[in-house]
Amino acid sequence: MHDLIGICGLIGSGKSAVARQVADAGFCVIHADDEAHVLYAKNQDVRAQMAQAFGSEVLTETGVDRVRLGNLVFADSGELAKLEAIIHPALARHLQERLNQELSLHTVFLEAALLPKWPDLLARCDQVWQVESSEALRLARIMERGLSEEAATQRIRKQDSFPPIVHKNFIQICNEGSLSGLQSQIARLLRSGRFWNQDLANKCR
Repeated sequence: MHDLIGICGLIGSGKSAVARQVADAGFCVIHADDEAHVLYAKNQDVRAQMAQAFGSEVLTETGVDRVRLGNLVFADSGELAKLEAIIHPALARHLQERLNQELSLHTVFLEAALLPKWPDLLARCDQVWQVESSEALRLARIMERGLSEEAATQRIRKQDSFPPIVHKNFIQICNEGSLSGLQSQIARLLRSGRFWNQDLANKCR
């Protein structure tokens, strides 16, 4: 089995930018959010539970109406808890199955904001990269996506209960500056010798 590297960070920290650079370098990157939407689209048990909890109008042929669902769950902690009870167990199982397949072939990077809440997946990681930015900067980045300050703040507050990462191979990545500065940090990590091997630099199937 090859190495598993977790990429995590709070909303707006820049973990997706890190994951894109890793993927551009040729490594296999699994995005937990994308895998969740695979379940929303294809897992009939998840779809049935979503319809029962939030109404069938939240479902689309390709998954869920993200705007409608986001407006529901980020405005009401009870609604968010219902969503998490549906998707988190199914997603954790799904990710473990994908990792079993991919790690037999190559090094894998798992981008997952929820990694601190998944102790089994966290323990499976050989290394964890946490992307960090100030709350003010994260708020500004979220608002650049088109959200109001109130909506962006709601999303930030929902992550206040995330536990701290405890891992023997933990790397903090500061994303307070320019994109080029972030890219330089990631390039140095990838050149460190731990990961860079052309035999492992394969895209996910």
